[in-house]
Amino acid sequence: MDPKEIILWTEDDENDVFIIERAVQKMQAPVSLHVVPDGVVAIQYLMGEGKFADRALHPLPTLILVDIKMPRKSGFEFLEWLKSDGRFTHVPVVMISASPMKSDIAYAHELGVAAYLVKPIGEKNLERLFKATEEFLAAQPVQTKRPLLRWDIP
Repeated sequence: MDPKEIILWTEDDENDVFIIERAVQKMQAPVSLHVVPDGVVAIQYLMGEGKFADRALHPLPTLILVDIKMPRKSGFEFLEWLKSDGRFTHVPVVMISASPMKSDIAYAHELGVAAYLVKPIGEKNLERLFKATEEFLAAQPVQTKRPLLRWDIP
């Protein structure tokens, strides 16, 4: 049995959440999506604060997906925190945004994202997301290498 990969997804748009959840189900991906609505809650999740204290229910992610425009703390603000904190630099982060602006893409990469995908995200882009993540992990030092998101894309 393949272990489930844990994806922390920071997204406030319920339509986007529905689309990705449906695509993951259709692909029969061995992943567990943990969706939070903004950067504040994403930080609480990573820190194991409050309702996220039980790591059996809320395990640390093997991949983080983040949107730019969210209430309370934007994706960029979350990435700034992530970079400054330093404890989660081994977890690949992919920014998923409606913004195709080169300045947004450049800033996201400056903050350490492994990939930047422009919405809308469909099955093909989701497949690219997982492949980019695998490539990112394959390029890491040996001690952090491990298989990620193995399944056949129909």
